[in-house]
Amino acid sequence: MTLKKTMLKYFNIVTPTDIKIDEKDIFHREKYREIINYLKLILTDSDDLEINNYIKLKGNLLINIHSGTDILDYLKVISSNFYVKFIELKESTIIENSNEFFDNFLEILGNVNDLIKIDSQSEENNGSENIDNKKKTILLIDQNHKLNEVYGNESILNKFIYFYREKDNLEHLLKNNILLIWINHDYNEIINNSEELFEVFDFLIKVPSINKIERHQILKDFMEKNNKITFDIDLITDLTENWEVKEIKQLIKIAILKHHLNSELNKKSNEITEIIKKVIQSGEFIPSIKKQYFGNHKEKKVEEEPNIANMNIPINGNNNKSKQDVKKFIDDIKSERYSEFMQNQLYENAASESYNHLVIIIDKITKNEYLEESDRKILSKYPFILNDPPMKAQINLEKAKKRIDLIKKSFGK
Repeated sequence: MTLKKTMLKYFNIVTPTDIKIDEKDIFHREKYREIINYLKLILTDSDDLEINNYIKLKGNLLINIHSGTDILDYLKVISSNFYVKFIELKESTIIENSNEFFDNFLEILGNVNDLIKIDSQSEENNGSENIDNKKKTILLIDQNHKLNEVYGNESILNKFIYFYREKDNLEHLLKNNILLIWINHDYNEIINNSEELFEVFDFLIKVPSINKIERHQILKDFMEKNNKITFDIDLITDLTENWEVKEIKQLIKIAILKHHLNSELNKKSNEITEIIKKVIQSGEFIPSIKKQYFGNHKEKKVEEEPNIANMNIPINGNNNKSKQDVKKFIDDIKSERYSEFMQNQLYENAASESYNHLVIIIDKITKNEYLEESDRKILSKYPFILNDPPMKAQINLEKAKKRIDLIKKSFGK
């Protein structure tokens, strides 16, 4: 029980009465309708539904969406309306204890129902209103970019899928009486797990970025609700291409504050178009689309791949420095980083040219066996493989091979 209580620190358990979000503040985009319809289906929990004749629902939903949306607020509103508990991760605690959380992540999910019971007992002891624990609890995993940076090359989604695709593990999770909603912000990660995805999740909902018409509507709604604030809607709509809902609203708030600091807000009309333009142009507010752009360009560009064949790698067991040499060799290569798109391309090229040889080489690396000279020459063509742990490299190589086979099949080859 001590471990379970310890794991509570990673969760923020929100009761419906604690949610104070006004549904009118949510921008209801088209895909949100699919989300609410799915959640209604799961929360109804009736064996008489027609859909049960075709599909055994798991209650696990995967949503791909850009950063800067109001998706979290929307899900909390749903939790409040259906009067069910809402559990979210405590990002700050996870960052402070990232290794402990990642190592125990699967155990945490497997025992989440016990964590809910502990919280319910605490509520009863404090005389709080008792919520019907027979209802499902919404558990939200928001896999945002900050958490991805903490885990580095490790993928928490990949870890989740590969564990719970096993029938016994999945059934244990489903007994927890939770409705799991997984928020993903990196579609490449979904592509990499596409074959196993629906062994664990019922549904993938891909929410596109808001378009020009929707951005225009958001700005128009803001001005109608705040009629003392004016700006050129058409111009700001064009300047915020690829921005998201919360980012646009925050931009306007910053502009209003700047206007007040410079000339004070008046009670009749406040024109802030030029201030909004300056905030955007100066970079004093950075939307997620620009963060991703700058993040990609911070990665080290490799003009020339290291020649592994010429490195001091042991050919047999007679070299006393073998372990130190291998470690230095691997560390050197791990310092070279590639974008995820480029990595997929590199693995596909490797799989098409030397799949069988690389499978053997990765197996040797896993077993800490010495590499033959021929192995080193082959590996020198694909040094990026050592950026990943051997198990992940093997998985990436297999997925790349499957993608190539699928392409060949589609062209009748």
